[in-house]
Amino acid sequence: MSDDGLLYTFHLRETGFHDGAPCTADDVVYSLNRVATDPASFFGFLYSAVTSFEVADPATVTAQLKAPWAPFLADLAFFGASILPKAAHEARQESLFEAPIGTGPFVFASRERGVDVVLRKNPNYWDVGKPYLDEVRFLTVLDADERLRLLRAGEVDVAFDVPYAALPDLRADPSVVVVEDRLAREDYAIINTSRPPFDDKALRQAMNYAVDKDAIIRDVLGGAAELMTTYLPRMPGHDDAAPGYPFDRERAKALAAASAGKDGFDAEVLLVAGDPVYAAVADRIVADLANIGGRITVTEVARDTWGNRVPSGDFDLTISAWTTDILDPEETTGIMAIGAGPLASNAGFYDDPRIDAFAQQASTTNDPAERMAAYAQIQAIQADAAPYIFLYYPSNRAATKKAIRDFHVMPTLMLRLWETWRDDV
Repeated sequence: MSDDGLLYTFHLRETGFHDGAPCTADDVVYSLNRVATDPASFFGFLYSAVTSFEVADPATVTAQLKAPWAPFLADLAFFGASILPKAAHEARQESLFEAPIGTGPFVFASRERGVDVVLRKNPNYWDVGKPYLDEVRFLTVLDADERLRLLRAGEVDVAFDVPYAALPDLRADPSVVVVEDRLAREDYAIINTSRPPFDDKALRQAMNYAVDKDAIIRDVLGGAAELMTTYLPRMPGHDDAAPGYPFDRERAKALAAASAGKDGFDAEVLLVAGDPVYAAVADRIVADLANIGGRITVTEVARDTWGNRVPSGDFDLTISAWTTDILDPEETTGIMAIGAGPLASNAGFYDDPRIDAFAQQASTTNDPAERMAAYAQIQAIQADAAPYIFLYYPSNRAATKKAIRDFHVMPTLMLRLWETWRDDV
C-alpha cells in the first residue's frame, strides 16, 4: 500500500487454473472489474472506493482508490471477488458456473441439482501437500432429523445446522464431535423507533432489560450462543467491554414507569411463518415484556409479506439476523447502524448523525487504533439509543464423526476444507 493509502500493488503467486491455464494479472483484473463495475454485480457497492484495477505486468496488479478505504483488503477477500479464468468466462459466460474453474484446493467434479456436489483434490494446488482429502461430497438433505440419522448411521461424516434440541445428546455421544465455532452473526429484535411509543428511548431501554436473553440461550438454543452486547457480532471491531443489556427486571420496570409506556403499551411481533426457533424466542419476548406492561401479540406472515412490511415501516417489532460478508466492521455498521448512505438499511429507522460521522472516520483512516476507537463510539451511542432488543450471537452447529479432524466453520460460514483430514484411513 502506498503511504497515502491510494495505491495497492499485488504480486501474484505463480499458480494455474483447474483447466491447466496459468492464472495471470489479466484474469485478476477481469474478475475484479466484473464484481466491481459490471451493472449486473450485486456487490459493486463494496468496491465503490476503487478508481481502477490495472495490469502492471503479467504477475502484478494495481488498484487505485479515490480516497483511503480501510476495509479494502477485507472487500477483496469476499467470495464475490474470486478469480475466474478470463478466457473461459468470455467463452462460456454464466454457463461457466455450471462447472466452475478456479485455482483453489478442490476441483469441481459434478453436481446433480437438489442431490449433491462433488469436489476432488487439486493435484497442482500451490500449497504443496494440501488439501489432505481426496474428495468431498456435499449432500442436499433439507430435513435436520434426517441429517442426524445419516450421521449416526455412518453414511455422512458431517451434519450441518443440527437442531438446538439435539445438542445435549450429541455433546454426550463419544462417537460425535460437536463443532460450535463463533459466527459473525447476530440475532435481534428490531424496534420501529418511528412509531409511538417506541420513539421513546427509555421504553426501548426498558424492553432490553426486560428480556431474559440468558434464558433464551439456555432453553431455546441449547446454550449454543452468547449474549449480544452491541450491533457488531464477535468479529474485529467488536467492543468486548460493552455491557449490553443484562436481564434486570426491576430496572426495566423503573424505566418503563418513567417512559411513554408507563400505562402499558401494545405491540405486534411480526415473524416469518415456519421458523420454530424465532417463534419460541418471540414467545419468551412476549412473556417478558408483559412484566413491564407490554400487551404483545405475535403475527406470522409469508416471507414476501414480511419483506414488504418491514422496509416500509409497517410493523412494531420483528426478529431478524445479520451475518457479515466481510470480516471488517464497515459493512455491518452500514447495515445495522448508519442512517444515511448507499448501505443504510437500518430497519428500525433510528438515525444519529454522530454515528454516520464516526463511521466515515473509521472507514477512511488506515490507523487501526483510530478505527477501533471510532467503532467503540458507534457501539456505545447506538446501544444507549436501543433501536434493537439485543438477543444473542449464535454459534455454528455442526456435528462430525470423531475421525474428522480440523473441521471448522469460519465466521462468514465458509469452510477451510483444505485443512480438514481424517484419522480412520
